[in-house]
Amino acid sequence: MTKNLSILQRMETHIKGWEEVSDQRSIFLRCYLLMTRNMLAAIESGEFNDSLWVRILLHRFADYYFDALSAYEQESEHTPAVWLRVHNAALSEDTLILQNLLLGINAHIN
Repeated sequence: MTKNLSILQRMETHIKGWEEVSDQRSIFLRCYLLMTRNMLAAIESGEFNDSLWVRILLHRFADYYFDALSAYEQESEHTPAVWLRVHNAALSEDTLILQNLLLGINAHIN
């Protein structure tokens, strides 16, 4: 349960900071937060045959996202190319909110 809170808190902290400065990266992360809350609720209510596996997968996916975000923020050469493009697009004034959402979803799934 503690790890669940840390994932949710990390997401909420980034969203709050990004929304305060109108950073469009908040669009994908807000959607991801909603999905994560729903998945955690489904795990807690026993909706999966293998809740442990789903919980591990959920946390691993979050780790992938935060690892890529950290690499991007550190301007690391190890930033996954897809996330480099997504974050750059979100910081550009040339992309629409829906585009930022879909780019983030695509990067996260792939």
